[in-house]
Amino acid sequence: MKKNLLFLLMLICSMSLFTACNDDDDNGKGEETPLAQQIAGTYSGNLEVSLDGTDLGTSKQHIYVKDAGNVVSVELKDFSIQLEADKDPFNVEDITFSNVPVEDVEGIVQFKETKVTINHATLGELQATLVGTEVSNKIDLDITVYASTLKKNIKVLFTGDKINSEPKDFAGEIASWYSREDLKLTGIEIDPELLQSSVKGISIVRAGYNKIGIASTVFYFVGDKGKYLEIKSMDIQKTQNGIELLEATAVSKYDKKVNFVVSGAIVDNQLTLNVTMSDGTDKAEYVFTGSYKRTDAAIVKMTINSDVVVLQPEISEVSSNKAKIVIYKKAGTSDEQLSLVPEFEISSGATLYYKNEPYVKGTAIDFSKEQEFKVTAEMDRRLLHIL
Repeated sequence: MKKNLLFLLMLICSMSLFTACNDDDDNGKGEETPLAQQIAGTYSGNLEVSLDGTDLGTSKQHIYVKDAGNVVSVELKDFSIQLEADKDPFNVEDITFSNVPVEDVEGIVQFKETKVTINHATLGELQATLVGTEVSNKIDLDITVYASTLKKNIKVLFTGDKINSEPKDFAGEIASWYSREDLKLTGIEIDPELLQSSVKGISIVRAGYNKIGIASTVFYFVGDKGKYLEIKSMDIQKTQNGIELLEATAVSKYDKKVNFVVSGAIVDNQLTLNVTMSDGTDKAEYVFTGSYKRTDAAIVKMTINSDVVVLQPEISEVSSNKAKIVIYKKAGTSDEQLSLVPEFEISSGATLYYKNEPYVKGTAIDFSKEQEFKVTAEMDRRLLHIL
């Protein structure tokens, strides 16, 4: 067998992925559900933090309880503490209690005391202890974290309600470009043509576990001045109808006098984003609606049904937005025999081009020489190339 590189595939593409999943709360078996499975889910509520009795504030937070058989795991994601008002908070990041025993005591689910040790770059060794209860989809957790460098106890109290029965990350599913369908403005008046041409779409990116960001985009304000909105992180939660974007605030990127308040929802792949702008004197309220556009542009798989091909094409790892596809042919194969019909599997919603025209399935390609292809994503804002 003789190995030959028949063509080179160079890929420049968006690598974000969209995975559609269903949130299914019912096991549908009509059987008694094990205790760990009953209480598994996402809980949304208030997180109170104190340091040796000194209140450090209250924040909105999610706690994730996952079924692990006869036990559960309890996860506090993206946790940070503000020790001093004029300094950046310490990012503890994630605290996970694995193998937490649970027991039903007269209708009250008890989380038995569980300990975990975390090594933190700044705070040193953190010794965390968890106890808690769950009653009728309401959870109360008491977490004590002893910081060895501070020689103090960080007390974390969480009280929250169950919002879904499948604790998972939805941020990656909704991260995409949402192409504008409508944009309404109340509160101020701007040139209608300017309104028509502005905010062609909203780009949502994953910013953490059930957290998203909104890429910088311009909303017009008084005097036809463009103000840049950028959200670094906002919480999302699964609801019965879709995904809720919980209210977040931001200051205009280049004009610190203008504040934004943003909230919204994604239902059936359609984004509704409510944006309020204010400078203390004037207030504008935008309602953006847009549809999900896939941002992937890649050849997932390529096959050739021919006797001259001894091994199907192999796609290498993407490096610096480039990739190679290698085909193995039989020794002695002539150039004439290398007019082959490939079958492509590409990213959902993307389009494959050959010689600047959409590739027609079943068209033979001359693989005796290097060929050029191009892939464009469904998202109409970007052009993504394959050479």
